[in-house]
Amino acid sequence: MTSAWSPGAGAGALLLALAAPALAAPPRPAPKAKIAPQVRINPLGCAVPIARADSARALQRRFGDNAAVSSRPDERGVQVYKVVLYPDEPARRIEVLYPDAAMRVPLRVKIDRLASTWSLAGLRVGDSLAAAVSRNRGPFVLRGFAPGEGGQVSDWQGGALAASMPGGCTVGVRFVAPLTERVAESATGAARLLRSDQPQVLAAEPIIAELSISWPTSPEPARKRK
Repeated sequence: MTSAWSPGAGAGALLLALAAPALAAPPRPAPKAKIAPQVRINPLGCAVPIARADSARALQRRFGDNAAVSSRPDERGVQVYKVVLYPDEPARRIEVLYPDAAMRVPLRVKIDRLASTWSLAGLRVGDSLAAAVSRNRGPFVLRGFAPGEGGQVSDWQGGALAASMPGGCTVGVRFVAPLTERVAESATGAARLLRSDQPQVLAAEPIIAELSISWPTSPEPARKRK
């Protein structure tokens, strides 16, 4: 029986075998890990970006189309006068509230979006109750999560957040949580007060829904006697 192999055929097969590694596609480099872009957090202060002397007109001049003036009643029927900065950008949105239609002197400045890149006293919207307690360096008192208001801090109990910030403004924080009836019933007094270290409050795991700054009401100058 004769073999099908011949010197010519064998040489060709050997050449193909030797050339195969060279003809193979080079290995692809491993894909680089995608680096998430860093989010720049901007601290909110008593004069940055809103100052105590900023009227609605001043904000419109400075921010142009990014300052939207609004005057409408809230869910309780109370008329609210405000300027919304960057209304279409949740990351930069800021609300500046005024006490009356003249809108000359800001009453309060607030941020209330989870996407907000503003911070206040080291806190951000969405932070936990524990984060606020840590920044305050102690427990505090808050109102009992009434509908439409959430748990507004009413007394910092002499903690670090009780002190005025540079520029004279003070820190306000409102929490929100799916509280049970048992937690609501644990609030005491006409103001429905709770302490941040009560077991029922801790179990509810509230988060920060709103951060704000406000300025003390300036006393009216004394009139000279005639």
